[in-house]
Amino acid sequence: MPFSTVRSTDDVDAFRAAIRPANPEYLITGRGAFSATVTKIDLHRLQMQRLSESLARARRVCNTRADVYFSATPGTPMTSHGVEFEANDVGVRAPFSTEWNTVSGQSQTAVMSLAASDLAQLGRALVGHDVAVSPGAVSVSVSSSTMARLRRLHGAAVHLAHTAPEVIANPDAARGLEAALAEAFVDCLATGRPQAEGAAPRRHGAIMRRFRDLLEERLEESLYLAEVCEAIGVSRRTLHLCCQEHLGIGPKRYLTLRRLHLAREALRLGSPDKTSVTDIATQFGFWELGRFAVAYRSVFGETPSATLRSV
Repeated sequence: MPFSTVRSTDDVDAFRAAIRPANPEYLITGRGAFSATVTKIDLHRLQMQRLSESLARARRVCNTRADVYFSATPGTPMTSHGVEFEANDVGVRAPFSTEWNTVSGQSQTAVMSLAASDLAQLGRALVGHDVAVSPGAVSVSVSSSTMARLRRLHGAAVHLAHTAPEVIANPDAARGLEAALAEAFVDCLATGRPQAEGAAPRRHGAIMRRFRDLLEERLEESLYLAEVCEAIGVSRRTLHLCCQEHLGIGPKRYLTLRRLHLAREALRLGSPDKTSVTDIATQFGFWELGRFAVAYRSVFGETPSATLRSV
């Protein structure tokens, strides 16, 4: 049954839990007050969402469907696999792929997805052959008219979700909406010019996978730059370059943010009667407690003690 949901929040973890696919990592890299809205729409076969976010962030996406995504507002810089998109580039993700996707400021990201079998079937029906996302592709470059059509259709569907969700819930109306969106999806892949990773991005991607594997092996541990470089066998300079390309920030800043998120999780799981902010801060390597409190508030919009009291 077709449906839509709209959720707004100023809580990073609540937003991460609301978006799809299930997001193993969503990291705020900008400073300031965080707020976001996720609009999700499920039609008969096609799924879509819009992420409206107030701050720069890095997001790791592990999907099971074929995705296309793009900035809903022209001019917002976006990168994937360390490659910055041009004005008419549409990001693509093959089923069962993993990528880092970053935006450098306030953004609205539009996403549409289909199961691989549905995409192939629609391709045969509309353009006479199977259409698929190449596993090595990062984006496709489309015409200005195709880009404008994608934005217009996606925006119209999101507008309905906010103002008239009963239209989306109507099966017949949903079929008509899906027909227009699916045709735009297929045309994007069938007529766009694929942009693949070059040799240097592939090397840097391999380094980032080793970096990611190390973090997952030591999921609840504090990690620092020197031990990370030693463990994955790269210099500080090389890792810095890779992180800037894929995450939009250097590895030291990333590891600090990671420790802040670990501290937040510990504070949320703690008991105000048995746990202190000092205990949690020092557990994750923050030895200057005043700086910890300032950094924590700049990322999460509240003090560590407020997080602990809210348990």
